Amino acid sequence: AGEAAVFKAEDELSRVRLLSLKAVQTDLGLTADQIGQLEDMVKAFRERSRQYLSEARKILPPSRSFSPEELAAGEQSHALLMDFISDTTDLQTKVLAMLTPSQSERLKQIQLQATIPAVLAWPEIIKALGISEEQCAKIGSVSDCGGEKVNATEWPDLRDIDAQERLKRVVDFYKALDRVKAEATQHMLDVLTPEQRTKLEELQGKKVDVTQHYDALKPEDIEVWD
Repeated sequence: AGEAAVFKAEDELSRVRLLSLKAVQTDLGLTADQIGQLEDMVKAFRERSRQYLSEARKILPPSRSFSPEELAAGEQSHALLMDFISDTTDLQTKVLAMLTPSQSERLKQIQLQATIPAVLAWPEIIKALGISEEQCAKIGSVSDCGGEKVNATEWPDLRDIDAQERLKRVVDFYKALDRVKAEATQHMLDVLTPEQRTKLEELQGKKVDVTQHYDALKPEDIEVWD
């Protein structure tokens, strides 16, 4: 149940994050009222995130290198995380519920664009495209290689610097990830047949520039574990 809750929260969060992009709001034709509701809920989400981080810091050390005594706090921190996920999932569900059916369907198309290349491992996409076991194996190999490069892209040290510099380092990090992602995406698409690539493009719909997702970040969005 815990894993299912985490997956649902991550899936909804990816769509809510897309909604924060002006290009996506314009594409969906969000009304001023919808944008206002979205902004109010994002503020509530940000405040709940700060609360969670504040409480988590009291349980877990800043080093993230745990002694046996520190690991004993695992159950407590997990319970705190699940409460946070429950609260934020409710907020995310409310955000997505304000969309019309056509807006929701279009947002799912944009989500498929934004989650390339990971989307090629989704069971429903494998089925929809008719991806063979041999192709899955090749895609998995490319994914493993891309994963190694992602892991080699280190999260920046955000301690003891001002908010603007933290934001700059985070944006630089995401730009580096985008380069890794673009390379892996091309290799994975090369595994697909022309017909499968065409079908994937149909599922994604009209292209929207979602690569600059970090442009929507603000200094106050960058929380530091200090």
